[in-house]
This record gives sequence, structure tokens and C-alpha cells, in this order.
Amino acid sequence: MSKSRRSPTPQPVLPLLTRVFMGSAVGLLYLWCMLIPLVGKAGSQSPQSRENFITVLAVLVSAFLFTSLACRQLRKHPAPSPWYLRVGYSLCLLQLVCLFLLLGGAFAV
Repeated sequence: MSKSRRSPTPQPVLPLLTRVFMGSAVGLLYLWCMLIPLVGKAGSQSPQSRENFITVLAVLVSAFLFTSLACRQLRKHPAPSPWYLRVGYSLCLLQLVCLFLLLGGAFAV
């Protein structure tokens, strides 16, 4: 009587929660890049400029939170390659720089 050998199920490279956070962070950062014109020169002179600013700020803060949560997950469950964490930290740094520029009024020109 021979036993059927089952091959072990392959484990994902990154845990599910990390993939969700990183995917959400990149998606929100992309959305934020599309929303930048709302706080640009034309957007800052429109009647709804305050609402535009709040929307762009909320998307940027959300993207930063998701990215920092993804980096936290990557530190708990190390990835096979160290560049995953480097990319996460680079995104966090980029979002912080953009946040300071946004709050400083650099995008309004």
C-alpha cells in the first residue's frame, strides 16, 4: 500500500497583512499624486480650496499610516530580501517630505 505524497503548499513571500498594507500604501500614494493639482496654483485659488486641501492631506496621511504599518509588519516577519524594507522606508520618507511640503504651502506656488 503506497501513500500518496502531497507536496507542501508553497508559503507566500510576504505575510498577507504586509501585502495588504503595502498594496494599500502604494495605491494611496498613486492616488495622492493624481490629487496634487487640487492644491496646486489653480486649485488653491478655487472656492473649494479648503476642502481640496483637507482631501489631499487625508489621503497623504492615510498612505503614510499604511506604509508605516507595512514596515512594522516587515520588521516582525523578515522578508527574504532586505530591499522590501528599504522600499517601505523610502516610501515613508517620501511621504513625510511631501507632507511637510504640503503643510508648508509649497504646492500652492
